[in-house]
Amino acid sequence: MRGFFKRRRSLPLQYYVYISQSKLDVLIPQLPESRLSPLTANIQVSMGVVAASVGKSDKAASPELSAKARVLTHYLESQDWVGSLADPGRYVRDVASLRHGVMEDYGASLAVFVGVVNGLKLALIGSPASLVGTAADADANHSVDYYLLRFLSEAADALPSEDDLSASERQFFEHAIGRALNVGLSLPTSLRLEFLAKPLFHADGVLVATPIWVALAD
Repeated sequence: MRGFFKRRRSLPLQYYVYISQSKLDVLIPQLPESRLSPLTANIQVSMGVVAASVGKSDKAASPELSAKARVLTHYLESQDWVGSLADPGRYVRDVASLRHGVMEDYGASLAVFVGVVNGLKLALIGSPASLVGTAADADANHSVDYYLLRFLSEAADALPSEDDLSASERQFFEHAIGRALNVGLSLPTSLRLEFLAKPLFHADGVLVATPIWVALAD
């Protein structure tokens, strides 16, 4: 099932709305040397990759980041570590119609992509600094308080597994993400998006993940 999903969904170009340099910087050096050697060539190929431009934009994903994202995605899929929303693995790659925006309160901010997919409430959370194109100009929503945003932002950066969360942290996580989901589902902008993300929390019809990349889907 996953092999079919991988072949069917492999795309020559990605029109990014989000790409995480910090996650790529952590994960790419862990790849085998055999996977890193073609990276320079992939960077040249990625000169043709166009950032998402649903309107006017002056911020695009660099060819280097685009190439790293493609190399990492291919490697993770080759290890059979990538699942779907219906069957999550260590990572999840799928397509969904998601609302997106930025939640902000004082010094804390969070980029969110939120939707309901076949009854599953999905929240992709990450740094607003990783937004690309017009997604980077999304209006801030101030309906989630500073402490919840800071907690979710730190969780997205730290990439914890559910096993790393204490009982109190898990309870706070459920509360924080419940609030973020409620606010996120009211955001005005919705796009059909493809994404690769690392799951952080999965329970009771809710999946929370932090994206490595998010792109416009065909």
